[in-house]
Amino acid sequence: MKTDELFFTVPFAMYRMMLDRWRESFLTAPARGKAKKKIAHSRKVWKEE
Repeated sequence: MKTDELFFTVPFAMYRMMLDRWRESFLTAPARGKAKKKIAHSRKVWKEE
């Protein structure tokens, strides 16, 4: 794992609930733009572009 990576595990039933509810999560909020910017920066730093 790289320094700025994060992994987690959840039971399959919880994973299914997460899939069903993603539209109500932060993934659709304006804050998501900041996360996307960080992802792009990390890819550039790790030369993954």
